[in-house]
Amino acid sequence: MKNISFLFIGLFFSFQAFAQWAIDPAENTSIAIASGEQAIPKISTSDDGMSYVSWFSNESGNYDVILQKLDVFGNKLWADEGLLISDNDAMSSLTDWDMAIDQDNHAILAFQDVRTGPNNIYAYRISPEGGFIWGDDGLALSNNDAFEASPKVCITNAGNAVFAWQSDDVIIIQKVAPDGTLLWGDDGIAISGGDAYSWPQLIPVGDDEVIMKYYNDIGQFPYITRHAYAQRYDADGNGVWAEPAIISDAGGISAWTQVLPFINDG
Repeated sequence: MKNISFLFIGLFFSFQAFAQWAIDPAENTSIAIASGEQAIPKISTSDDGMSYVSWFSNESGNYDVILQKLDVFGNKLWADEGLLISDNDAMSSLTDWDMAIDQDNHAILAFQDVRTGPNNIYAYRISPEGGFIWGDDGLALSNNDAFEASPKVCITNAGNAVFAWQSDDVIIIQKVAPDGTLLWGDDGIAISGGDAYSWPQLIPVGDDEVIMKYYNDIGQFPYITRHAYAQRYDADGNGVWAEPAIISDAGGISAWTQVLPFINDG
């Protein structure tokens, strides 16, 4: 019995020796301690318990994109300051962005910056070892003068990444293969209607399909009437349902409500 007790004690202290997660909730585990604003953090956890954490860092005076990897114990696996993903010129006013983990435990990041002048959307695929699979500058998902903002990404069961973002009054969707091939054309597929479409969110369904929730905004911000819809898109980006499903057309969603809980029920 004593041997068993000593074994449990040994395992406990062994775990404690490796653990970096703060035990006291008033003393959270630090990810980024730097000068300047550290903004809009995202976290995704893989099936093996590893986590990617990414954020915008204004330490340099520009909003650089940083990525850090943590093991199951909360230990940082990369340099303490994280891995620099992009130091391209960014707007001083940020919008939302997104990150997901694919089936090979690569981090998929989607954000916008102004590296070419206009605000455009870029995507990166980062390997578990910190390699830039889609190149040092990632993939340009858009290249135009429209205001491109708030990209979202999900991984389909076939292993492809589907992106959606606002482009002025329309939504653009694009599917990218793991090797970086743009599967829905160079410019993606525009989803539009008589009014302004905004704030897409994605969930994967079927083998290689997605359901996208979005808003239909009528009027001028902030005095808009906002309705919520959803549509299912097949592997080729075609709408599956004859008409988008109405989530809410009561007009009670405020102009400041941007993201709704949106999950797959299995």
